[in-house]
Amino acid sequence: MTMCPLRFHNTHPERFLKIPLSSRKRRFTKKRDSGRLRETFCHEWIDSKRKRLKNTGKSYYSRNGKIRLGKKLGEPCQNTCKLKCFQKLDDDTRIEIFNKFWEIGDHSKQYDFISNYVVKINKKRTITDGEFRRSFTYIYHLPYIQNHQNSKVIVCKQMFLNTLSCGPKMIRTAISKSSDTGSFALVDNRGRHSHHKTSIDPDMIKSICDHVNSFEPVDSHYCRKESNKLYLDGSLSFTRMFNLYKEWFDSTKYGSKWESLRQYRDVVNKNINLSFHKPKKDQCHVCLSYKNNPITPEIQENFENHIKNKKLSRS
Repeated sequence: MTMCPLRFHNTHPERFLKIPLSSRKRRFTKKRDSGRLRETFCHEWIDSKRKRLKNTGKSYYSRNGKIRLGKKLGEPCQNTCKLKCFQKLDDDTRIEIFNKFWEIGDHSKQYDFISNYVVKINKKRTITDGEFRRSFTYIYHLPYIQNHQNSKVIVCKQMFLNTLSCGPKMIRTAISKSSDTGSFALVDNRGRHSHHKTSIDPDMIKSICDHVNSFEPVDSHYCRKESNKLYLDGSLSFTRMFNLYKEWFDSTKYGSKWESLRQYRDVVNKNINLSFHKPKKDQCHVCLSYKNNPITPEIQENFENHIKNKKLSRS
């Protein structure tokens, strides 16, 4: 026995009320930026996010999957400290210094902070008769607000390191950079080296752009208002075009040549807004009929007039 759908709906209305209407219907989402270049967004990379977390002193996962704990404010120096640092700075002041230091989020500016509050001087006395390794010493300071004015207060090494939650190596690096450059405009050179295997050459970019233009990409016919892409036939791809590029390249005309598919693809995505298909709604019935049907004198004449009108309207 079959049940009437209308009767079933009236008998069990709660079964339909539990299902939200939004889950049954597909939501229309507008494109964020129509027809933009396929550029790389370095700030969204996993390594970039990991580096930002590390530079701001927050916990993060390393590349091997291990969690690295964030920075924490260390304990003040002990009561046996000769400088009595625990009496000069209270906990609220130390927390404020710690937060401001790690909110910088840039090693270069953090080096500036350290080199500004750490002074390197020659040691005053020697208590050994033989050779000695250390010929200088450090004097550590921390910022302190007194009478609405910023000042520096001398602290011991333990108080300085525990307040900033950094190691002695970071202090040595900041001082060495400051002494080498002679200024406080320090640069974080980690990952920046001059011996890259490949460098971007304008001649290389020109060779790739000329090769892509040799395929004569066309712009959109009807969708020009929505997109500014250039279109190539769907049978092409970056792999096929790169293989053709290696055969097409003329060493007498261009001095440099790209050697990898990834380089070729990155240059095209950055300099040419290219796509490998033709939109379905971008088809012209006159052009399609000319392409698919046998060519007769009448069809040839209509197609030539159509092309003339197209060029005239564009001009």
